[in-house]
Amino acid sequence: MTALPALATDSLVTAALREALQLAVERGVAAVGRPDGFLNDPVIRIPVPEQLARVETKLRQTGKDRRADKFVASLNHVAEEAAPAARPPLLAGVGELQLDDGHRVLAGGDTAGTDLLRRVAFGRTTTALYPVVVDAMSRVGVARRYKRFVRDSSLGGLFQQTPVDLEAYVVGRTAEGIFHAIGQEERRIRIDPAARPTARLREVFGAHR
Repeated sequence: MTALPALATDSLVTAALREALQLAVERGVAAVGRPDGFLNDPVIRIPVPEQLARVETKLRQTGKDRRADKFVASLNHVAEEAAPAARPPLLAGVGELQLDDGHRVLAGGDTAGTDLLRRVAFGRTTTALYPVVVDAMSRVGVARRYKRFVRDSSLGGLFQQTPVDLEAYVVGRTAEGIFHAIGQEERRIRIDPAARPTARLREVFGAHR
C-alpha cells in the first residue's frame, strides 16, 4: 500500500468513497436483479426455509427433485424481480452516510463502505422490497408451488403445521443478497483498476492499493 498524495484531501477521499458506493449499488443491484441473478449464484441463492429442510430432503429422497427445484426457483425469481426496488433507498443511504473520517473507511477493509451502508440502510431496504416481493410472489405463483411442496409432508409427523412467513423470509434473504453483491462490487473497485471508470476513483483507490 502506498501513501495517498498530499492532494488526496479528506474531501477527495470522501467523494471517492461515496462515488464508489454509488457505483457498487448500481452494479450490485443490476447483477442480482437479472434473470437467475440469485438462482445461479451459490453464495446468495435462496434455499427453502429452515423449517422446510426436512420436507425438501424427503422429496428428494423419493425422487421428487423437480417439485423441490421449482419451489426453490420460484423463491429466487421473486428476489430477482424485487431487487431493483432496493436501488432508490440504497442510493439515498449512500448520500446520507456520515464519512467524517474517510481515510478510516478507506483503510477499513474491502467492504468497509458497504458495511457502513448496511447499518444505515438495511431497514429501509427491506421496507422498499416488501410490497414488491408480495406482488412478485403472486405473479410467480409461489403460494401454489409451496402448497405442492408440502402437500404430503404432514405424513409421519414430518412437517409440523406451523406458519412459514415466506414473504418476510424472501424479503430478508433478498436484502442479504443485495448487500453481498454491493460488497463484492466495492471490493472489485478497490482491487481492480479496470473497475474504476473515473479519474477520482483511480487516484484515490490506485494510491491506496
